[in-house]
Amino acid sequence: CTAGMQGIGQTWSSPKVFRAPGYGGGNSPLLIFGGGYDKCEDNDTTSTCNTSTTGNHIYVMDADTGTLLKTFDTSRAVPGDITVVNDAKTGQAKIAYAADAGGNVYRIDLMGDNTKAPTDWTMTKVASVGCDTVTTCTPNRKFLFGPDVVEDSGAYVILLGSGDREKPLRYYTNAFSVNNYFYMMVDKPSDSTWLSSEGATKDASGNAITARCGADNNLLCQASLYAIPATGSVDSAALAARKGWYLGLTNGEQVVTSSVTAHGNTTFSTHIPADPNNPTDPNATPPLSCKSDLGRAQVYNISYLNASNPKGRAQDVATGGLSPSPVLATVKTDDGVTRDVCFGCGQSFPDPSKVPNSTNSIKQSKGRVYWYIQR
Repeated sequence: CTAGMQGIGQTWSSPKVFRAPGYGGGNSPLLIFGGGYDKCEDNDTTSTCNTSTTGNHIYVMDADTGTLLKTFDTSRAVPGDITVVNDAKTGQAKIAYAADAGGNVYRIDLMGDNTKAPTDWTMTKVASVGCDTVTTCTPNRKFLFGPDVVEDSGAYVILLGSGDREKPLRYYTNAFSVNNYFYMMVDKPSDSTWLSSEGATKDASGNAITARCGADNNLLCQASLYAIPATGSVDSAALAARKGWYLGLTNGEQVVTSSVTAHGNTTFSTHIPADPNNPTDPNATPPLSCKSDLGRAQVYNISYLNASNPKGRAQDVATGGLSPSPVLATVKTDDGVTRDVCFGCGQSFPDPSKVPNSTNSIKQSKGRVYWYIQR
């Protein structure tokens, strides 16, 4: 194996191309990707994955030569893509976010003081939500897809959902015991106390307090976030006092795609397995007596600010099964109007012309362009 790459796992993470001011004067292309999937994750309890060294890395390479420039070590395998956020003016990367199969989220500083070489880049764990507290539990919530990141007023909004797409059938694994969520976490790298305050045992006045995430755990945890109620309205004051939110899924439901955000709307899909021994399982549409066991698939469209949608958060996908990840694109219609469309977002994806203040300071960090050649 290439020197330094001995810890690579199954290569699920797509390499992302970027440029950074501290390498080649900002003109040399680089690649960044996760270490991949660790087959120990195939086990129900995944207890051995906490000590495994397969896939628990993030690699940075020179795209022209293949030279390995930097390796970041993570707590668990990183099968999902790395999300790179570019500077709007220069087009060069300034920060990146990643997630692992242990429910952890990471921030990578790709800019520094504009002169730092890749060998001097740093990575910070910003969240640990694989368990209800900052501990090790088996089985745990997993992130198998990379995070969706929106830059909003100087903060970075991280959106991603937990689930084990590789073991979607709850009736045959212990993964059914995991309570999965969709998360919105706010990260403010410019605020030196943003993370440390979650592990602080004294407030700004020196008074003793109970640390949200346990003493000295300087990261976001489940207690850092507001629990979105299944029914009823969101407590705006309580939400504002937290650093994000989490939306609980139903029993056995898992997020099985990445998410995308546009015009304030975040889209992702989930899967709820049907019981093959119960022909009237409500998760089967229609009942299973005369069809394959594809379970129930749902596509969510929610506000990234508070998980709301007046028309309902989720709608069923008629065919069931595992949905593909949603994809955003920009198209020009026959009458010359340019608009955003989303493949895999369902009928609730908003029309920009009908969204108030749809042209604002919110920046989506990634996009794809498609074209059609008529023959």
